[in-house]
Amino acid sequence: MSGDSRCDVQALQEPGWWAVYTKHQHEKMVAELIAVKGAEVFLPLYDIQRQRKYRTVRLALPLFPSYVFVREQAEMRVPTLSTPGVHAIVRRGSEYGIIPDSEIRNLRLAMAAEHDLEPHPFLPLGERVRVVRGSLKGLEGILVRYRNAFRVVISVSLLSQSAAVEVGAIDIAPCRPSSSPSQLDSYAHA
Repeated sequence: MSGDSRCDVQALQEPGWWAVYTKHQHEKMVAELIAVKGAEVFLPLYDIQRQRKYRTVRLALPLFPSYVFVREQAEMRVPTLSTPGVHAIVRRGSEYGIIPDSEIRNLRLAMAAEHDLEPHPFLPLGERVRVVRGSLKGLEGILVRYRNAFRVVISVSLLSQSAAVEVGAIDIAPCRPSSSPSQLDSYAHA
């Protein structure tokens, strides 16, 4: 953290979504504590089944381990940083990194659609598509093929992390013309 708090406050004058980096496996606690302090908090979770000794259990795990998204004004910086379990607010260089509203909107849309959403390796390249019908209508991301199914990968660029949701091929359309159709083949069978 910078020693000059005046510069930090100037960098956060506008409200925006920040990524708060937390201690390992403290995401849910941090999200609850920050919400109590009055900030809008978003912690995307996904369901997974794990085999325990004699039974199978369903767990809700963070989609982006060790990160919680917070939307707040500059005056909330100190209360957020003083929250138990918080390491830092993610920066881009010397300034706090602001996550575009569109990336948070895509995550919320994918979570609300009741499709299987799961972590996925970050893919900076690929065919950019938009879902044009169904419960995921309006979702934008990168199209990949995985085990005979299509998935749309949605990313949080600041964190270099992504998640993928399965879609029907008929439900998607390119956001822009493809410059290289063979580009998708390089992601097949990831």
